[in-house]
Amino acid sequence: MTVETNMAAKEFLRSEAFPLLLKRGPRVVLLVPADKVEYYRRQYAADNVFIEPLPKVMREGLHLIIKNIAFNSLSTASVWFRIWESYYLRKRPFNLLIRLVFWHLGKLRAWRELTRWAEWRMHDDEIWRPMFEKYRPDMVFCTNVIGEIDISLMKHARRRGVKVLAMI
Repeated sequence: MTVETNMAAKEFLRSEAFPLLLKRGPRVVLLVPADKVEYYRRQYAADNVFIEPLPKVMREGLHLIIKNIAFNSLSTASVWFRIWESYYLRKRPFNLLIRLVFWHLGKLRAWRELTRWAEWRMHDDEIWRPMFEKYRPDMVFCTNVIGEIDISLMKHARRRGVKVLAMI
């Protein structure tokens, strides 16, 4: 389970669901920011809870471009907000125009399939191989479906045939 943000911790770890899950006995691996590993070990220590640092996802060149196109092609209210927020903070009209074009293209099924295919072809998910070999998960739980680290983890899980559950 990824716990990249405080919101993810609040919405799941500090809810009634997490203690119920632990009582059922499955092994739970919490993937947290490296600087918070000790904090989470103190807070959630248990025989079936393991705390690991989140690896860094490094995207460069073409992969970074495809990632940005795919993200801006998500025709959702939250992406719309982020596009306009970026414009108000940076005042780059050309970037705004390009991002809005991708956002509108994202309404087309063929465009969504093309961006998903292109993103799938980018292999940034090998950083997860050691973790999957160590823990051999039956399922991964991602807390931020548009976050880079979660996307990378979900891709690796799918490539390995591991089920993915995501919090919306």
